[in-house]
Amino acid sequence: MTMEMIAICGLLYLLWVVTYLWWSNRSNRKKSRVKEVIAPSKSGDIMGASKAANRQITPNTAKQSHAENTAKESVTFVAEAEKRYSAVIKKEELDAVFSDNQMDIDVDADYSADDDTQMDDIPCYEGGAESMGNGVDFPEMDNLAKVIAQKEQRKQLITKAAETVRKIENTGLYDAVIAGYENGLQKVAAMLAKYEANQPANVPMGKMDSYEEFELNNFL
Repeated sequence: MTMEMIAICGLLYLLWVVTYLWWSNRSNRKKSRVKEVIAPSKSGDIMGASKAANRQITPNTAKQSHAENTAKESVTFVAEAEKRYSAVIKKEELDAVFSDNQMDIDVDADYSADDDTQMDDIPCYEGGAESMGNGVDFPEMDNLAKVIAQKEQRKQLITKAAETVRKIENTGLYDAVIAGYENGLQKVAAMLAKYEANQPANVPMGKMDSYEEFELNNFL
């Protein structure tokens, strides 16, 4: 029993020694790491260190040459100042400066044949060709559109629409109206046929002169 106790005590002692050595070694490593982190840098860039640069001393010869160049340049400035003219007009020149006599100056005007307005550029047409409209206003065009679309069948409005067609005949506006409707030519011809049918039989021919040139067969 005594030997067993001694053996156990010996093992415990060895275990304690091993544990103590391991702990001591570990603590020493931690201390060395902390010292490395806290230790200040030994590089040349230290806060608060003087960074004054050495002044470059200019040789006397360079100073003398610089002074000579400055003196030469100052002479040129004086010469420029001498070239300036006085803003004061002499008494002898006042009459010539403020005279009312007109200056006789001949200016040649540049003329080019390309500046002429060519006849092809003017929207002017002859011989029954396309021409400009004769002052058709919006209400007239609105009434014409309604009559062509057969939204209005009153005799008075059909008469106004026929007069509007006569005004815009052979113009670009007339072509636009025809193109704006399906079978536009036939619809305009039908409208004019209604207009002709609405006219009384005893109307003098002189009042129908403006519509005699219109031929329905051209649109059928």
